[in-house]
Amino acid sequence: ADGNKFDRTGKDFDVLDRVVRVVLRNKPKSAVGVLADGDFKATAFLPNDFAFKKLTRNLVGNKAARTERRAAKALVKNVDVDTLEAVLLYHVVPGKP
Repeated sequence: ADGNKFDRTGKDFDVLDRVVRVVLRNKPKSAVGVLADGDFKATAFLPNDFAFKKLTRNLVGNKAARTERRAAKALVKNVDVDTLEAVLLYHVVPGKP
């Protein structure tokens, strides 16, 4: 409902949106593109902002994950694009549900 703006709602996908865009900017032909393609049939178990904040705590440190904005920034700055891509693709199954 609030678009892809960082907020205090941990159940939406603002961090996911940012991470997908970063991966596609760095790897335009990445399979992550299916997440942005409305014509591709896939089942996606998408991690919400809360899950990404938890991932950030584990990979970068607790202080980095206090807000969605800090979590996204910390992930993009400290985690390589291949790892971010792997995290995203782990949550996608090609084909119908």
